[in-house]
Amino acid sequence: MPLAVLPVDLPDHAMHAMAQDTDGDGDDELIIASRQPAEDGPDGAVLTVVSFSSPSVVEDTDRISLGTRPMVWDGRFAADKNGLVSLTPRGVLVAQPNPMSALGPTTPRHGRLVYTLDGRPVLALWSDGSYGLYEVDGTPILRTPAPATGWVEGSDDAGGEGLNITLRQPGLVIGDVDGDGADEVLVPGPKELTGTGGSIDLPKRIVAKEGDDERWVTDVAWVDMNGDGKLDLVLSEMAGDGSFFGSTAEISWYTGTGSSFVLSGTLKTGTGSWEMFLRDVDGDGDPDLLVPQVDIGVTSLARGLMSKRIPVQISLYENTGGAFAEGRVVLQTSVDLDDPTTAWTADADLNGDGRSELVYIEGSQVIVRSLDGTELGRTHSLGSTELVTADVDGDGRREVFAWGEDRGVLITLE
Repeated sequence: MPLAVLPVDLPDHAMHAMAQDTDGDGDDELIIASRQPAEDGPDGAVLTVVSFSSPSVVEDTDRISLGTRPMVWDGRFAADKNGLVSLTPRGVLVAQPNPMSALGPTTPRHGRLVYTLDGRPVLALWSDGSYGLYEVDGTPILRTPAPATGWVEGSDDAGGEGLNITLRQPGLVIGDVDGDGADEVLVPGPKELTGTGGSIDLPKRIVAKEGDDERWVTDVAWVDMNGDGKLDLVLSEMAGDGSFFGSTAEISWYTGTGSSFVLSGTLKTGTGSWEMFLRDVDGDGDPDLLVPQVDIGVTSLARGLMSKRIPVQISLYENTGGAFAEGRVVLQTSVDLDDPTTAWTADADLNGDGRSELVYIEGSQVIVRSLDGTELGRTHSLGSTELVTADVDGDGRREVFAWGEDRGVLITLE
């Protein structure tokens, strides 16, 4: 099938793109955050909101200035000198009353609208050692303690003594942990989950041990793997002899009992991997596992130094009754060692068959493949380095927005 491509003008100095239904009409808009350089003082930030009448027609574009102290959450919310504000479809920022408005400009704060609480979207804000949850209209729901972690170390540079301070925001889990039909809000600590749902012990393997440099956690996911209504835990770890080179990855899954997690299985990927993506790629209603993998063995790296490219593959491990089956490679590509970044997504259903397609950038091409390996189409990337999926016409099929520093294209299957 050929790919249809719609050019989309980007603002200068584009930094980030996202898709969000900002006006509640069932269609996604594209929101591009860009930097507005200033000769004196801090740079400003601008949101450009692009709406579509169809995947082949841009309907409208709004440009909204956020001033010099903004922070954007998934396209619908921002924070400026007035506190939390909401983006309306008319391109106006409307203030929402909440405790964030009284915080000073240097107070650490973070927020995102990526959580669903009892079936509805909620906004999570972290500040001053606590998480606050709010309805999308700004109404407070609850607060729960969530201390950050970090460290302070002295420095003795040529310019004199100083302090280096590192702050790491705590994680957050929202889901039905005990299977009672109501979501709990929990904050992961070093040994347990604590929050509105009480506390649940974490597996000992993910608790860091002093001096243990042979195994380290690289990714964690909370999903219902077996369909019993309770959250389960999936964990990715790197294992080696203390050296990054030659390390391999293991992925383990733990069944949630409502009060603890029980190890149910472990798979060894055989190559290095840092991230994992749980998606229902086969349309059967349960989360499957996609893992990008790199062979970081000494031999592979030596070959890569000669060719200036290193092989990368994405493997699929299908979920069968709450366990991951033997994996198969669904994508084999390579990346340039001088610029090792690549972009891919399995969140698009371009042909409407209820299954995800794999979309990725390889060299100067954007390529679409089904997960059985069949190529569905390709087009020139036009310098794109990032991929975002969006349903711009509300038909249930997600289009792909490929973009780079100064241009973007919306890609659909004809």
